[in-house]
Amino acid sequence: MSGQQVAPPATAPVQTVSFNLWTEPWIPVLTCDGQARQLSIRDCLANAHELYAFADPSPLVVASLQRLLAAIVQDICRPRSLSALATILMQGRFDPSDIDAFGNRYAHRFDLFSPTEPFLQTADIGLELPKKKGDTKTVGYLFPEEPTATNINHFFHRYDDDYQFSPATAALGLITIPAFATSGGAGIKPSINGVPPLYVLPVGDTLFETLAFSIITPDFQPQIASADDRPAWNRDPVIERSKEVLSVGYLESLTFPARRVRLFPEQGPGRCSRSGEWSDILVRRMVFDMGHSRPKGSALWMDPFAAYRFRGKEEPAPIRPQEGKVLWREYGNLFHTVVPDDSGEVQAGVVQPPAVVLQVAQLQDHGIDHPIWRFRCTGIRTDMKAKVFEWVDEALEVPAGLLSDPLGQFDVEEAVQRAEDWSKRIRAIHYGAFGDDDQFGPIRQRMEMRYWTRLADPFREFVLAAADSTRRADARRDWVTQLFKVGEQVLDEACEETGERGERLRRRAQALTSYRMACGAKRKEWLA
Repeated sequence: MSGQQVAPPATAPVQTVSFNLWTEPWIPVLTCDGQARQLSIRDCLANAHELYAFADPSPLVVASLQRLLAAIVQDICRPRSLSALATILMQGRFDPSDIDAFGNRYAHRFDLFSPTEPFLQTADIGLELPKKKGDTKTVGYLFPEEPTATNINHFFHRYDDDYQFSPATAALGLITIPAFATSGGAGIKPSINGVPPLYVLPVGDTLFETLAFSIITPDFQPQIASADDRPAWNRDPVIERSKEVLSVGYLESLTFPARRVRLFPEQGPGRCSRSGEWSDILVRRMVFDMGHSRPKGSALWMDPFAAYRFRGKEEPAPIRPQEGKVLWREYGNLFHTVVPDDSGEVQAGVVQPPAVVLQVAQLQDHGIDHPIWRFRCTGIRTDMKAKVFEWVDEALEVPAGLLSDPLGQFDVEEAVQRAEDWSKRIRAIHYGAFGDDDQFGPIRQRMEMRYWTRLADPFREFVLAAADSTRRADARRDWVTQLFKVGEQVLDEACEETGERGERLRRRAQALTSYRMACGAKRKEWLA
């Protein structure tokens, strides 16, 4: 970045201001006819059957919006069984009278700048901006993807003091804390799920379906969830600094106060640095300290929207995004059922899919017919501490028949394993032809990434076919054919990258000959 910095517009503290998320428009949505709108929580819920989806550019915000509004509709509807949840779904919309009754009771708890009960913030800090700048932080910290406290500007080209958010934008950042707060240095711990997992969120044909599918009935909630379940709008508005919490309710978990926050509104007008929209009220600074956390040794907590790998006597670890690993490779871990051993306990190495997936599978027995279930899988890849490298966001489909078909699930798991095995074989063939020279390492990495990326569409077709028992034999044969075809393409491209000098041309021919021989042997083994 070059040139002189432009100072932000002068602002003054706001003495009396309100921005109530229940009634003010701040949630970005798409209507079913493709129009972009901003709605309040109340209007979003009342019209959810006429809306298509949330529409923020950040998948972290979209996932957080879904979790927050799912918590609200869960608190409004409180279905005690799958039958009760199915009844809600069959009604086709949320009851406006129930929504308004909830608003009459709790609307005042959704005010972003309330002096006494600020939403998702602590009430023991006043609205007057502290005189010492060191007592506050830039609001850029609200979004994990924004670079803060660093001279490295990535692609944002923005300094800490350049951040100024409209109340709507500040709210969008604030709601990401319960799900995506990471470690932040000494004494700054992550949120309730530790290092953020990969969240698996159901997606319906309308926003109403998306939110209703996200309601978790008691049988599928975490077993250790506290009976005293108080979400943000129904608990003490003071967030204690560095408080360790042993017992957490399910709704409380969706609004977990991992950070002790207080936003300081200032008089504008000015342009929001994230949305680009002009706002009469701006937020530039905030208190942003450690809030609540679950200490080591707490009872096992498993988020209903995350998958967990069991590790013997150790606590199960959630599935998290991994560098260079496309999400469809985790398909079996995310969407297939757990088979306990004879003792009734889950074996080490087995993965339990998200509880929401298990619930969806059983909803089919209660009259909810969805031929294809869609899920949005969202997470962030970190260094398991404070650094955020990238977000991951991918849509995956699950045929309804596959959710209750162990044989179909086995075929899918076998297909993924064969793709894994063949990837290793391709790498070994390239290595055998060209050796371990350092210059070939990046070439092999690109080769593998092309391989997994190009197999995404064939895998989707395979899954759809595997759900039909009459098509499985053909599906297995077609999948193997695709593995061989894509494998040869990426291997040839990798060989071409090594150059066209005589010796390397000879090695390229050697690699392709070895590859075709390997295909012949594997074809006999896999398609016998």
